Amino acid sequence: LFGVPAGVKPEVRGAQYVGVLVGVLMEEEVPDAIQLFRTFSKESLYNNVPKLSYKRFLFSCICRSINGYLYLLSVFLVIVQADNVLDIFYDLLALQFAQSIDDVSFNLARKEMFGATLFAATNHDHMIEPSTRKNSCLRRNFLLKSILLINLALMYVGLIYVTLQQRNGAYVCPSISVNFGDEVWEEALIHGHERPRFLEYSYFNGIYKVEGNFNGRPR
Repeated sequence: LFGVPAGVKPEVRGAQYVGVLVGVLMEEEVPDAIQLFRTFSKESLYNNVPKLSYKRFLFSCICRSINGYLYLLSVFLVIVQADNVLDIFYDLLALQFAQSIDDVSFNLARKEMFGATLFAATNHDHMIEPSTRKNSCLRRNFLLKSILLINLALMYVGLIYVTLQQRNGAYVCPSISVNFGDEVWEEALIHGHERPRFLEYSYFNGIYKVEGNFNGRPR
């Protein structure tokens, strides 16, 4: 399911839990969206930039939050699908690069790499006074920390669930098809029999299905 391996080594398991922590700390779209939403009210935007629509501003914050949670979902999927320590951190670096493409493009546009129109748009400054809400700074910091802890907790809950499912054999292939051919092994020594016997490989051909686990192994 979703490419999740049947089981991983202990060192890979430890790297998965570390990777979740690193991935959540590297995510910046959700905190930025919350900070913008809490800093600028509808009145402050209208008083400083009348042409700027508050609905568009709110929509941009929602889009940034969605982008951030899609990033966290991608982090979770690449971590639970990994069966190698290096793959986990390589994938995290690749996701971080993908998340920062918009910032890189913006900086290149400010250096007139994409034409005069984008150069003028990215270098035009808007001076906006933040809203004067009581205890806004304390509330914003508390909200950001709460969102960070909630995201981290959700990621760990999902990883723990996948870990338990792997230990219960939920991702093991439910059946295998075996075909040893029609060969015969003459004078085969079989455990429990003193005399050599004929061993027909075709006797073991067929489909084997998993029926529970025994000592952590499928049976």
